[in-house]
Amino acid sequence: MTLLCNTLGVAYFPVPKSASTTLRHYFHEIDTGMKWIRGKEGVGPHLLPLGPGAHVPVPFAKTNLQELEGYETMAVVREPVARLISCYSHHIVIKPRGLKRISEKYNLPECPDFATFVDHLASYRTVSRRIRSHSHLLSHWLGSDLSFFDAIFDFAALPVLGEWLQSRGGGPITHHRNKSARKRGIPPGHVTCTASAIAKIREFYAEDYALFGHIFGSETGHFSPAGAGIAKAAGAANKIGT
Repeated sequence: MTLLCNTLGVAYFPVPKSASTTLRHYFHEIDTGMKWIRGKEGVGPHLLPLGPGAHVPVPFAKTNLQELEGYETMAVVREPVARLISCYSHHIVIKPRGLKRISEKYNLPECPDFATFVDHLASYRTVSRRIRSHSHLLSHWLGSDLSFFDAIFDFAALPVLGEWLQSRGGGPITHHRNKSARKRGIPPGHVTCTASAIAKIREFYAEDYALFGHIFGSETGHFSPAGAGIAKAAGAANKIGT
């Protein structure tokens, strides 16, 4: 779901493995004054239902554009190699839920190294909903028209995003780190990425590199003309209503 933060007037489009957990916590606390506890009953003011489905992003094609009028639209993207490494770390190394059963049923490696995971990515995406969701193209979540967004930030530029949000009345961003990885003693940078794996990832995510390549590694972010995203959302909503 698109997260609408009334306090800041911001509509945030979550992308899995691109600081979405950090920003869900951030926006919920800004709008409700309470920390977000997944699974707790209750509803925050027009922001996050604290129950099943609250943390599930929605493909751009299914976004309710009518609810976005008056909000600045924003998103965070992540370079595909780093994003897929995060997906692999989460679903293969840290939380391999159901992986043994899936591997046995579909004759896939149960504990693949990263290069093997990339070799079998299409198969893992087919049999695992979690892996599929976390490895969809960025364009699946954000569409292919960057002018729809008022601002798009690279994952590595969260301090710049923090400044952008603070200029709208928000507070500093506190990065939400994976507790399971810390408990298991998994160090950062534990994945070895071969040149062959990188080439295959770049081929699979070619559309994302074409659309968002100029944002990857950017320390400033991508900005549309002031109010462009708001105007576009309003125009789209009006078109739906006619």
